[in-house]
Amino acid sequence: MRTAEKDLRREWREKLGLVSTKKVGGRLGKRVGLLKLSLDVLDARIEEAGGEEGLVFLICAQVASRVTLTEWCKHYDLERGLVWAFLTQKEEWVQQYYRALEGLADEYVGEVVGIADESTPEAIGVDKVRIDTRMKVASKYANSRFGDKPAGVAVQNNITIVHRSE
Repeated sequence: MRTAEKDLRREWREKLGLVSTKKVGGRLGKRVGLLKLSLDVLDARIEEAGGEEGLVFLICAQVASRVTLTEWCKHYDLERGLVWAFLTQKEEWVQQYYRALEGLADEYVGEVVGIADESTPEAIGVDKVRIDTRMKVASKYANSRFGDKPAGVAVQNNITIVHRSE
């Protein structure tokens, strides 16, 4: 399986080679050159992580720890689009990334009470924005846990329960 993934990156290099030879020296050629360098850096990160699965784990651990994918890419001098292409090669990898975002959502919701408790009358407007932003992002990353619940009625054990949306 590792050869198949290496072959995919080799295929990416070949495609980039075709583009750069057609338009040598142009703007697109420069971008292609950066992508080629980024592929080399990606291969080095994969090797350092002990393989592709290891790199996916490290990326996801960083994302769950509040490091955006863009920040992670900048730190390692990688093109974000290339890393996204890498992460989305396999459904299980992209699902790991989405679970990392759910972990980040959990962190955001965990901060909300602290922000409210420490708020002062002078900072209440700013703190409300901070709370609202965290809750909105958390609902996007982990809708099943933190998203709006639709209004509805449920019957459990002959008891009517009314759910209302906020």
